[in-house]
Amino acid sequence: MLDQEDEPEDSSQEAQQVLSGLLDELTAIVSSYPSSSCSSDQDELQAPTSPASNPVLARSDGADLEGLLVACAEAVAANDSAQAYELVEELTSFAYSGESSLHRAVLYFTNALVARLRGYGAQMYRIMSKEVSIRQTLAVQMNLPVLRATEFFANQTILEACRGQRNLKLHIVDYGIFYGCQWPSLIEALSQRDEGPPKKMMITGIELTSIAEASMRQTGEGLIAYAKSCGVPLEFQPVVSNTWEKAEPRYHLSSDEFLVINCKLRMRHLREDGYILMESPRKIFFKNIARLKPALFVQCVVTTDLSSPFFIHRFREAWRDIHIRMEQIEETMQVIDPPKLEYLNRLMEKTVMNMVACEGADRIERLSSYKTWNYLATRAGFEKLPISNQALQMVKLVWTSHKKFTYGIDEKWLLLGWKDVTLTAMSAWQPMCSTFPFIKEKN
Repeated sequence: MLDQEDEPEDSSQEAQQVLSGLLDELTAIVSSYPSSSCSSDQDELQAPTSPASNPVLARSDGADLEGLLVACAEAVAANDSAQAYELVEELTSFAYSGESSLHRAVLYFTNALVARLRGYGAQMYRIMSKEVSIRQTLAVQMNLPVLRATEFFANQTILEACRGQRNLKLHIVDYGIFYGCQWPSLIEALSQRDEGPPKKMMITGIELTSIAEASMRQTGEGLIAYAKSCGVPLEFQPVVSNTWEKAEPRYHLSSDEFLVINCKLRMRHLREDGYILMESPRKIFFKNIARLKPALFVQCVVTTDLSSPFFIHRFREAWRDIHIRMEQIEETMQVIDPPKLEYLNRLMEKTVMNMVACEGADRIERLSSYKTWNYLATRAGFEKLPISNQALQMVKLVWTSHKKFTYGIDEKWLLLGWKDVTLTAMSAWQPMCSTFPFIKEKN
């Protein structure tokens, strides 16, 4: 969830001011709305309900809080302002009674519900996106276990698929390349192969238009320079598109290139619904990559189910997912670097705003279960490859660093979780009629 817009620093400061103003306005709306704690013959509001005096808010396991949040979401969906603001007051009281990840999660969801009720969701999300800088994003990425684990899995899988090939012509099409942080380690590993470095290598980096083309060019220049230092001849082709399903590589190395499709944690931006008489963008995306006939397709996905057309169901699933992710971030990051933890919390706040307060084209966070992605890939003509022992060991280097990290394998998907909740899933695929059958033979 770290894909951010490239904004100049002065724009970020302006966005922060506007965001603060909107949050102040929402707070004023809530505090000025008549509540059940104020009787008709009193001139002043009573003190907000304290968590200790309210059995719902006194709970710290999130179970009863979920019920209160869902009740508030139902009031918002019904446009029942009186009931919604009464519940918002209770939720806000709890949110400001502590500083844990649970308290912050309640605050983010409460603010998002108010923004949805007032019609500010899309505006708030755009402003929150602008206040994030590239430098912050790159600094935080390097320390996130989930990003390191998915990078290790994908790169090790690609490296093994290329094993035994001399005169390798490798073409990687990366949907959601962002700033290319994944590829230097693979380039270095390829340069040290027993078979020698690739004869030719191309990376087609595909990004959404929120990432400026200038940034894409800088990404390419950096990767080319690094590859040159490793003795790997690299070409870089940037592709910028409004949607994933319309984007595809413009150039190929040769007819006998070894084509790899990579998508790391970004397929959640693919819409699941299509226009009338048209296929869904997700089906179009999988059809397009199947048509390219890649030797290998690696997908790493954020797994939870926000695909329901019904707001309350999506809200409930979003709460269960986000507050667990925030707990995981807090417990694994706060000892390392508190400023980075605060930055990640801002990213989660932005994500919640989009999940809860945005609809239609403005809702870009469209997470689905890994089983949904499994169905789509299978239907498009792909078959899963076994999880290699080397890839599993590489992931475990990262994902066993905390006692609450969990992992498992389900139908050739490598699952990463926190306690008993699955957060991320990874798998490797090839076309059922692959022209590179040696991948099967090695497994």
